[in-house]
Amino acid sequence: MMPVNKAIGNMFGNWFVEYCWSPLVGGCGHRCDIYCYAKRMYEKYSDDRKWSDKPHWASENFKKMPDTDPVWKGFPKLPKGKIFVCHTTDLFAENIPDDWIKEILGHCNKFPESEFIYQTRNVGRIFDYLDLIPPPSWLGTTIETDDSIDYQFLEISKAPDPFHRYSRMKRLRQETDFKLFITIEPIMHLTEDKEIIRWLSEIKPDLIFIGADSGKNNLPEPSRDELIELIEELKQITHVHVKSNCKRILGNMTLHN
Repeated sequence: MMPVNKAIGNMFGNWFVEYCWSPLVGGCGHRCDIYCYAKRMYEKYSDDRKWSDKPHWASENFKKMPDTDPVWKGFPKLPKGKIFVCHTTDLFAENIPDDWIKEILGHCNKFPESEFIYQTRNVGRIFDYLDLIPPPSWLGTTIETDDSIDYQFLEISKAPDPFHRYSRMKRLRQETDFKLFITIEPIMHLTEDKEIIRWLSEIKPDLIFIGADSGKNNLPEPSRDELIELIEELKQITHVHVKSNCKRILGNMTLHN
């Protein structure tokens, strides 16, 4: 059985994510290798210490299973509260089989008192499953930068580029009633005219999280003044939560979240 764990760490505040349930582990195909938290965690805690680019079902002790068949004893009972589903991979990545997604969403629907959180860089695929996602759910994506050209040049990821994610999140806002959130993490260099402000004003997310690179990856980042200005402008749109890892850029500035 794949257990539900209490949320820990700096990914989100415990006030937003109370539990994590990750029935799938392994690579989602986006290859965000420069800063992939799940890859680092897998290599640190799994028995084989070797990251797999192929998604697979997880056992309760985070071991890689010998094949990709669901060999666990059963899905766990999910608690009341906010549950981040598949926090160690991307449930809606192109290399996740359709029946796996339906099986996981079907299980979530058995717990109407729970509130589910799904985050994906492949936002367009969510539209194939809108009728299966439980109504009290949060849908989110990561938009690290508004500079899609720089993003592709630096080969940050094979995921759909930031503009693609913005456009699909905007469509979710227009066509659904789900609560939406955006993570700007790790925040990277922004365009001079800060298109990201316009993007997020059109998405109208219910929450924005801003975080910095925690892995010493030497990514291009905004300056302290640019980040402060961005935070203030985004606060005019919605609630903004600035994560503690931004102190490296902001210095001694007090974070009022």
